[in-house]
Amino acid sequence: MKKISLLSGLFLLIGSGLVPLATASERYALDGVHSNVLFKIGHSEMSYFFGRFNDFSADIQWDEENAANNSISFTI
Repeated sequence: MKKISLLSGLFLLIGSGLVPLATASERYALDGVHSNVLFKIGHSEMSYFFGRFNDFSADIQWDEENAANNSISFTI
């Protein structure tokens, strides 16, 4: 099983495993049980507000031989 961690901007962090699905190119689906989406928002450079999204999904299609076939779909 391959694990990938993604960072999107400064606010979203997905940490955990993406589960590979069998195809010619590698396809990964987010394992919602072992994943989370967290965010942090600065307030007046003095404090931070932290939060979490509970409903999300991700799908990654990875083809090392043909980069034109690569794609990432992420929904919150």
